[in-house]
Order: sequence, then structure tokens, then C-alpha cells
Amino acid sequence: MVSLYPLSAGSNLLASQKGLKVFQKLKLKKEAKFIVFHRAGYDIINKGLDIILVDEGNPSKLSSTKVREYTKQGKSIEGLVPREVAEYIKTNKLYLS
Repeated sequence: MVSLYPLSAGSNLLASQKGLKVFQKLKLKKEAKFIVFHRAGYDIINKGLDIILVDEGNPSKLSSTKVREYTKQGKSIEGLVPREVAEYIKTNKLYLS
């Protein structure tokens, strides 16, 4: 079964044992396409995943953790994500708990 939607992750997550264990546990390794954002200090090592690499040579500063933390704390996420994404998060009350 192939995922209808690709999953995105930073190269830091793919480089971590914890991240790799999550993907293996959820059987995502064979079932999904991954959009990987290069992070400074974390090489892209393909561990048998179907990967689309984004920003090679220009590490992404986007942090999903920061987006979730800011949203939960009521801080603005302007500049961290596109306006439409920020509106979707707000409208659907994501990351509040």
C-alpha cells in the first residue's frame, strides 16, 4: 500500500535512532514517500526510504517542533509557515494541547 500523502521530516529526525524506530514501527518505511528537509549538521542518509530531498545545500530552518510549541503557547507562527498553513492550524485548533 502506498501512502496517498507524502510525509515530511527533517534530516535530523531521519538521522536519529528514535525517528527511524518510529518509521519502522509504523511500517512507514515501505509504505510512504518522504519529503526530507536538509538540516545543518545532519547528512541525508537514505535508509531504504523513498525520499524527495528539499533544499539540498540550503539547510531548512523550519522546525515543526517550534511551530507546535509556539502555537501551544499562543505565540505567532508568522514567518515560520506560509500564511495559509498558519490559518489552517488556527482554524482547526491544532497543537493546542
